[in-house]
Amino acid sequence: MTSTIRKGDFYTLSATTTFIYLCIYFIYSIGNARFMKTILGRHERDGYVVVKIFVKPELGMSLKKRVKKLKEEYKTLSDVHNAFSFQRILETDRAAYLVRQYLYSNLYDRISTRPFLTTIEKKWIAYQLIRGVADFHSRKVYHGDIKTENVLVTSWNWAFIVDFASFKPTYLPEVHT
Repeated sequence: MTSTIRKGDFYTLSATTTFIYLCIYFIYSIGNARFMKTILGRHERDGYVVVKIFVKPELGMSLKKRVKKLKEEYKTLSDVHNAFSFQRILETDRAAYLVRQYLYSNLYDRISTRPFLTTIEKKWIAYQLIRGVADFHSRKVYHGDIKTENVLVTSWNWAFIVDFASFKPTYLPEVHT
C-alpha cells in the first residue's frame, strides 16, 4: 500500500518524524537509525527513489553549510560515470531530505546470490570501482565510507558508488606505541 505525499501534506513515518516532499509516494522504510531514516519511494516522473531523512536533533537547527556542500558535491560528480550522489536536497525546520535514484541490488547482494560472478565480471566491477574512486579523488571529493552496501550493481554489472560520507575521515590515524 502506498501513500501519496504532496506539497503541504505531512506523512508520519514514526512518532518523531514527519515527511514532506513533492510528488513522492511512500512505499516502505529501508532503514531506521537514530538520526538518519531511509525510505523507498516512487517519484511521479523519475521512478523509484531512495530518500534519506536526517531528523534534526533540535528544532530550527540549520544545515545550510552542509546542504551547500552536498549541492557542490553533486555538481562536481555529475559527470563521473560511477557515482550516484544525491540528486535533490531539501531542508525544512524539522529535517533534511536527500533524494537519489534507486537501484535494486548492491554489491553485497550480488556477490552472495546465484549466478555467482565470473572472474571477468569481478574484474570489470573492480575496474569500475577503481576508476570511479580515481575520478572523484581527482575532483577533490572523497567518499569516506566505501563498503559493499554502498556500491550498487545493475543487471549488466555496471557499478555505482553511492551515499557519499565526505564528513568522515579519509585516512587511518597513526598508531602511537
